[in-house]
Formats: sequence, structure tokens, C-alpha cells
Amino acid sequence: MTSSSTPQRSQSSGMPDDPVETAGPEYTVNPRAGGENDVTCAGKYLLIGVPQFAQDPISGNLMTSYLRLGASSTTWEQDPGGWLAAKIHEHGPPGGHLTPDNQEVDTTAETRSPDRVFIDDDRNRVAGVAHGLSKAERLAQSRVIHTRGGWRDHSDGNRITTTYGDKIEVIRGNYKRIVLGRQDEATSSAGWDVSGQIIQDFAYMMPGASVRVEESSNYKDASGNNVWHLQNTMENIVQSTNVAGDFFEYKWGNKHYSYTGSENPTDKGPNSYPRQNPHILEKTWATKIEGYTGSENKRIPEIYEETWATMVTSKEYITTKKEESTITTATSDTTVTTLTETTKVGAQVSTTFAGAVLDTTFVGAQNSTTIAGALGDITIAGVIGELTLSPIGKGSIEIMPAALELSIVGIKRALTIGVGKEWKIGDVEEIPIPNKKKVALNEISMSLKHTESVLMSDKTSVTCKTVALTQTLQAMQVYLGM
Repeated sequence: MTSSSTPQRSQSSGMPDDPVETAGPEYTVNPRAGGENDVTCAGKYLLIGVPQFAQDPISGNLMTSYLRLGASSTTWEQDPGGWLAAKIHEHGPPGGHLTPDNQEVDTTAETRSPDRVFIDDDRNRVAGVAHGLSKAERLAQSRVIHTRGGWRDHSDGNRITTTYGDKIEVIRGNYKRIVLGRQDEATSSAGWDVSGQIIQDFAYMMPGASVRVEESSNYKDASGNNVWHLQNTMENIVQSTNVAGDFFEYKWGNKHYSYTGSENPTDKGPNSYPRQNPHILEKTWATKIEGYTGSENKRIPEIYEETWATMVTSKEYITTKKEESTITTATSDTTVTTLTETTKVGAQVSTTFAGAVLDTTFVGAQNSTTIAGALGDITIAGVIGELTLSPIGKGSIEIMPAALELSIVGIKRALTIGVGKEWKIGDVEEIPIPNKKKVALNEISMSLKHTESVLMSDKTSVTCKTVALTQTLQAMQVYLGM
């Protein structure tokens, strides 16, 4: 035990004759175990030191442990463990700030103070909020982190603490932990930073679950205060997430943007992490799937969807499908080089209610084939206009056991311009309404004026010839017979 009034110098035996090779730093054992001869320090101190207590079985160095209470050592960098204490300035959560639009991270204009220890030392935040310290005041406290004194201890060996009961730690200041992981490069370490009432972790394989936590002046809460902008990143890793159980997700806000890949992908990004466009595979099994976009009382003002693809393959195997659409105005523009559609359903019902429907198709060649056991086509319209322009010809083939077509219209006009042929093979009968049947092998009828009123007329003739200049026949009842 040594105090500032009675400093004691310990003797150094130096390094062992044959030290064991190690990846750690090669340094000579400091004879001043915690500055034991530091009589010029400003203040009182109590030093408990055990220098060179044993040889390290891993590195072969002589090990030292000490505890210093009170004034700090003026030679802390040369004291045992000083090189480790200096690493608190070398690494931690990333330090660059957010760009004014809060979309990207400004890595080129990062101003990292050499005195910075905690991420909150140069975090942009409103003065007077939370701890109420300005950026300059925060850096001032971190600048004396090694010389403010209080408690300093070091062990070249292991340090093990056990607590059977409860353990409570209250830290009024900030807290930072760096775990090197049995190597000496600070940028390859992991840990967490607790400063400014915010917790941020970091690791070399994942630059941080929260890379940036900074106040954003572009976004305000309901009271007009700045809101916090949290930026997360996971790069250069493979991540697997398993969720077993119920899962709920709720989102609100002004903007929800999602990007996968890039229109101009590169092999590596600015941080040398891979940035290729991925292969996306989605599979879903569920007892029920429901999807709602907007509602009757809260409609989406605008929905825009755009797809650019070289090949799209879509398959649907559905037992029963019901679709209902109510559209005030619809515009569809499709440009297709080759289109093949195949639909296999057990039952399909399609109903369209529209004030006006305009269907226009421009194709080089079109082939339509319908094969059905029974086909019913019903058209009910006030006015139907059909226009077919076919300079070369039109071919239509229907092969079916039975076909029913029913058109109930007020006015129907059909115009065909071009060359057309129509063949009907089979028993074809057209029945007009009212029903009128007339069969004749050769009939010539010429008249200047012909008026005929018939309530019921039955005529059967083998040979009937009438030549008359004037013929008048008026009868209430006439019977002629053999």
C-alpha cells in the first residue's frame, strides 16, 4: 500500500529470458505500477499495487495488478494498461452526422474530435433538452476523462467478480464498453455506448444496430419539437430470423419507403460491403390470407404500380374465385409482344357494371377458340354498334354441341365492309318473332299496290295460277270443294 506522501518504487526484473510469442503488444513491464513514484500529481491518492506478481502462461510477460484511488497518474499512458485505456478514443459507434434531408449518412464531412470518448460528445441535439449540455461542454468533460481521477485499476491477468445477491450500479455520467475479443485492433472490437440517455451498440461485423441516433430538425412532433432519427444497418452479414407465435406490426408516419436492390447495382458499396441485387423468394402457407388497402370511409388518394420485367410467369389453381370491382373511370394500356393466358377453374363468375365500356384491340393476327359443352351469351343493351373492317377476310370457327345466343336490344346496327363468307353446315332455322313461315321453290311477286290482312290463312296448292287484269273478291264465307 502506497500513498502520495510516501511513494515507493518497486524494482523491475524486466522481461523473461524466453518469452512466449503472442499476438498482443510487446511492452516492457512498467516499474511504476500506476505511477507509484508520481509525487508531482495534483492531489492525494492511495495506491495498492502488486507488480510482477507472476509470469503470464500465455504471453510470458510478468504481470502487474494495481488499484489507484484519488488523484490520477500523470503518466497514465505509460502505466500498465495505459495503452488499453487509450483505445476508448479509437472506436465506438460511427460518428458522422445525418445529411439535411435525413436520407443518407454524411461520411465525408464527419468531424470526429480527438477528445471524443462517447458518441453523444458531438451528437446534434437541442441545447437545454435532457442533460442540457452543449456540444462544447460535452467534449470538455470527455477531454479530462483520464486526468479527473477517482478510481483506476488494472490487471494484466484475468478479473473475475461474483455476486450471489443483487447488484446495483448507478452511473450519473456516461458509460462505454469496448471488448477487443483477444486481439488488439480497436476497429475490430464490439461493445456499446450509453451516453446522452441513448444506448448504441457496435461490432465490426455489424456496424451497429443503431448507427445514427440524432435529432432531426426536418421532422416535428405534435408539439413542434424535433424528433429523433434512428438509422439501422446490417451489412456484410447473413441474418436469419425465426418467429414462432403471434406477430403484430403497426406503423404510422408521413413516409414509409422500402428499397430492395438498386437500378445501378455495384459489387461493393462505399464501405466495401457487397451491394449486388438479390434473388428474392417468397413463399406463404396460411389458413387464411386477408389484404385490405384503404377502406370505404378512408380511400387511398392515389395508387401507382409499375413493373418492368423480361419474363413473368403466373399460375393460379383455384377451386372457386369471386372478383368484384366497382370503378368509376378505368384506363388500361398494355403493350405485349407475345401473350399466353391459361386459366383453369372449377367455377368462375365475372360480372361487370359500367356506364360505358370501350374495348379496342390492335393486333397483327388474332385467333380465338372456344370449346364448350354449353355456351350462353346474353347481351342486353339500349344501343349496340359493331364495326368490322376486314379487307382480306374474317374467319370464325365454333365447334360445340349446343350454343345459345340471346340479344335483347332496343336498336342494333351491324356494318361489315370488306370481303366475307359465311358457311352454315347443318339444320339451320331462323324463327322470327312474330312467327312467319314461308317455303317456296319458285315465287315471283309483282304488284303496284298490295294490301293483305289475314287473321288466319291456310293454303295448300299443287297448281295454282291466277292471271287477272281486274279481280275483286269480297266474301263473308266461301267454301269450295270436290
